[in-house]
Amino acid sequence: MRALYLSNFDVNANEIKIEGEQLLHLNVVRAKQGDQVLLLDGCGSKVLSHIVEIHKKYMILRKFESQIVEPAKLNKKLYLFLALPKKDAFVDILKIATECGVTDIFPLSSEYSQFEFTPSERYDRVLESSLIQSNNLFIPKIHSQAKLHDIGELYRQINASCPLTFMSSTKSQDTKSKNKNAHLKLSHDNSRERALLIGPEGGFSIREEQFLSELEFVEKIHLPTPIMRSATAAAVAIGYLLAE
Repeated sequence: MRALYLSNFDVNANEIKIEGEQLLHLNVVRAKQGDQVLLLDGCGSKVLSHIVEIHKKYMILRKFESQIVEPAKLNKKLYLFLALPKKDAFVDILKIATECGVTDIFPLSSEYSQFEFTPSERYDRVLESSLIQSNNLFIPKIHSQAKLHDIGELYRQINASCPLTFMSSTKSQDTKSKNKNAHLKLSHDNSRERALLIGPEGGFSIREEQFLSELEFVEKIHLPTPIMRSATAAAVAIGYLLAE
């Protein structure tokens, strides 16, 4: 089924007028009268419709089913804290995050971060196209960039009921840390939230790893894999958390 992203449409309307860029998309795929189209607004609304009229400058879709999901009623909220990698890797992670259902993205600057995040139309387009591809009901919210050492304040702001899972390429040699992680692991149970921290392409520095290991809300996990690119690490780590 074809899908379209509309940032602002009346989900209660029986008929919806499609024009401009969305019309161009339907013309490119040679949509015909009677074809079904899924409409998404990125805020929890979806409308199943079919094409009833085709004109040169617009199409008319008629709704036959709709659904609205409130953010508070999501089965699971997923927070991604991301120490910024290269721009191309960041774009890949945006796609992965949207397709996997990440609800919030927190860009962070660290010692090995390689660019500064500035909101742009390019990133909006990436999120929108990934939303359409995955039929996700929600576009992730990208928060303002902060420093890695401010992560404690950010975590208090979201008031998460789960630990922040930090996927590390190194095993922990600290027995106390292992015991702390085992305790935090239990707090995943029955939680509708997951939180994940991913490093940049060069990983975290020794000082940063030490800083993270001393935070009470951080759960450090080592997976027996080779070193992964940031985008690959994001996909693997999100899958790991969602499978719990």
